[in-house]
Parts: sequence; structure tokens; C-alpha cells
Amino acid sequence: MKWLALLLPLVIAGCVTTGGSQDSEKNLDEAARTNTTLAIEYARKGNYDMAMEKAQRALSQNERYAPAHSAIALIYAQRGDDAEAAKHFRRAISLDSKDLFTRNNFAIFECERGRTNEALELFESVARNKSYNAPDAALINAGVCANRGNRPDKAEAYFREALQVRPENPEALLQLAEMASKKQDWLKVRAFIQRRDRVAKPSQESLRLAIRAEQALGDRDNAARLSQQLQREFP
Repeated sequence: MKWLALLLPLVIAGCVTTGGSQDSEKNLDEAARTNTTLAIEYARKGNYDMAMEKAQRALSQNERYAPAHSAIALIYAQRGDDAEAAKHFRRAISLDSKDLFTRNNFAIFECERGRTNEALELFESVARNKSYNAPDAALINAGVCANRGNRPDKAEAYFREALQVRPENPEALLQLAEMASKKQDWLKVRAFIQRRDRVAKPSQESLRLAIRAEQALGDRDNAARLSQQLQREFP
């Protein structure tokens, strides 16, 4: 089950200053912003050594620049240094409590390491924040995390809440179809997939689930049609 990404923006608006008004301090703040942006660019290209170098340089220029802590946390996490990653995630949040991107990424980090309760608390803090314009994405991530933590009832509740926020969210519909398939409730699987594929292009996952549902429900013709579609669109 996949996460919905709320990644740190490539271009970081604004810059946290240290309060100084001298030109040298302003130049350091701007340099920290630039190096953080470069760190993110390198990380997205998979060049984590250069990303780390740029992020460390940004922090040396302005230790209170929250996006630099957020960026280096992601880099440490990618390199397997969980202690440093967690330290910088927490530092970024302490410096900028409104940074929902960092909260989401820290929640993913926590969930992947088995700390489900902590992760769900972070996901919910993002979803309940009135300034965030896509709470359904955070709720879907919470559902994925609850599923990973063997809490299927809680996961389903999150996915259904995501649909209350955005009734035609294709990822929430797909997740609910997958959960229904585990219960072998094939009528529900069919209904969720049909709703999902009305609002988004069929994916490999949705077509495979649809085929299983039609086979289980005894509609061989529809199953054959969907199988041909799967082979045609995803050769």
C-alpha cells in the first residue's frame, strides 16, 4: 500500500532570519535558502551525497532555517540514519509548527518504523489543520499506516472519512476496494472500482481488482474484457 506524497516544495518561499538587519546576515539567510533548494533538487535526482553537503551547508549558514532541517531529515532517513532523521524532523517542527509537509513526512517515517500511534497522531494533526487544503490525502496516509499496523477497522474509518472530505477521491476508493477484497465482499469491490474508474483512468491495481471481482461474481465476459484491457493498456 502506497503513501500519498506531500513532499517539501522544490522552491521554498520566504526565509527565516535570525533577526539581524545587517547585509551579511541577510546574505547568509539567502544562501541557506538557496542551498536547501539545491539539496532537495539533488535528493530528488538520487544524489544523496551532494544533497547532504548542500543541506549541511544551509544549516551552517542559518541553523534556525526549518526547511533545511526538514530536507536533511529526509536525506538521513534515506541513508538509514534514523536517529539523526528523527532529531531534524523534530527540530524543523519546533521551528515552524505550521509546516504540514514536514509533519506528513515525519509521520511516514514513524509509521515505516512501526511507531503507528505516533504516526497517526501526526497524520491527524495535518488532516485537522484548517489551513491545509487537501485533508483527504493525510487521511489516506493515516489509513495506510493503520493498515500497516494491523488495524483494519481504523484504516477503513480513515478511508471513509477521506471520502466524506472528497467523495470521488480515487485513491480512497481503491483502498476501500482492496480492503473489501480481503473480506471477499466482491459486490463492494465492484462498486468501489466502478466509482473509482469513473473519476480516474483505470490503473493496473484497479483493473486487477476488477477482474478478480468479476471472476468471483461469475461474470466471465466482463472479466475477459477487463483482462484484455489490462493487457492492452499495461503490456
